Amino acid sequence: MKVLFAVLPALSIGQYVTDSNYTYTGPETCSKDTSMKGYSDLSVLSADMYAEAYKVHIDGDEEEKEYVYRLCPETTYDMDSADLSKTIMPLLNNTSIECGKDGSSSNECFLISGQVQVILSIGIFLKNIRFKGLKFSQNYGVSIGAWAFPTSDATFEDCIWNFNSGATVIEMYYEPVMPSGRKLLESVNHRREKYDDMLRNINNRRMQGYPSMSITLKDCRFSSNDMSQSVILDGGGDLRVIQSDFTQNKVGVFTIGALFGSKLYLEEGTKFTDNDSPAFTVFVDNDSSLEINESTSGNGGKAQVCADGVFLENDAAYCLYQGGVCHGNCCNFGNNTCDVFMSDKESQEAKVDQDVKFNQGAGGNASKEGKTSKKCTGGCLAAAIVVPIAVVSILIVAVLLMKRKKERVQLGNQPVATIS
Repeated sequence: MKVLFAVLPALSIGQYVTDSNYTYTGPETCSKDTSMKGYSDLSVLSADMYAEAYKVHIDGDEEEKEYVYRLCPETTYDMDSADLSKTIMPLLNNTSIECGKDGSSSNECFLISGQVQVILSIGIFLKNIRFKGLKFSQNYGVSIGAWAFPTSDATFEDCIWNFNSGATVIEMYYEPVMPSGRKLLESVNHRREKYDDMLRNINNRRMQGYPSMSITLKDCRFSSNDMSQSVILDGGGDLRVIQSDFTQNKVGVFTIGALFGSKLYLEEGTKFTDNDSPAFTVFVDNDSSLEINESTSGNGGKAQVCADGVFLENDAAYCLYQGGVCHGNCCNFGNNTCDVFMSDKESQEAKVDQDVKFNQGAGGNASKEGKTSKKCTGGCLAAAIVVPIAVVSILIVAVLLMKRKKERVQLGNQPVATIS
């Protein structure tokens, strides 16, 4: 089944590519390892990914079994750009972005700066997307925007995030949008405003949402990140964390937050060490569930309650609502009998002060020397993401009309019931 584009990235080659005759450049011999070919310029990578996706979705070529894009080892990629031309944006199923020949972090592919470093795009359906051996740092917005359709999935293996100072390292969220540029912008702005309000302990914590995509983290590390909101914000998706470390992160709300129908899996030696948050290290709201908490550990955490465990919000609690009652159970890391299986006898109620004030960390004021973007959250970030996407979306629609495409495939269906 062919799926038509609703969202495509902007390219830095001076124009938006809408011509099916655009030439695929391909990888070139790497300067640090002449035995392999890879990408040393993310703008070229973005253009090539676009060209291959265009052939499949617009020209009707057969989709390949996999698309592997290798980044050159021992290379630093500056991802700062006003038009997101250096943002990595997979557009086809079975796409892998790997560092060096074997996708190992020891090959040293450094992805630094940028408003959004990876976008799993609003408006498209993606399956089996993989990132291997990448090092993300100095991001000042959102490092990974996991915003694709709910049935989408992506895996990050042996990836490292450190010294980021934006809003959130990984944000998982989905909201249906219209192809119109104005409505697309309004929708994303509204989404970020709702999240910003909720996470700053302002306005109503309860809001309607939709299931979001699935993310798996395997052998990943998050260290020394100073985020205004969280390291991972899961708004309704499945988050699986395997053999991964969270060390010395400072956040404004929680290290991991599972909200609005999320399912959280903590597995196989995942560790939380010396993390600093105002209230919770890991938070699971009463609409979500802690599915697995096996062979995990934590120590040295700083939080009001449950510093070295998972805080499970009670059904009648409103922990993220200003003035609301915040009661719940503290589940120590490694205790796999919690949540659904915890008996009343085993349960010990933890209470959070109602006047807890979430600090915003340094993330909201992060700056990059020599850059004009000294603060990028909310509307600034939404505009940076949406404007180039909306323009290309309109152009693609024009191309489709010119080619007299009579059949459009709906990319996703609205859930039968919303998550509240």
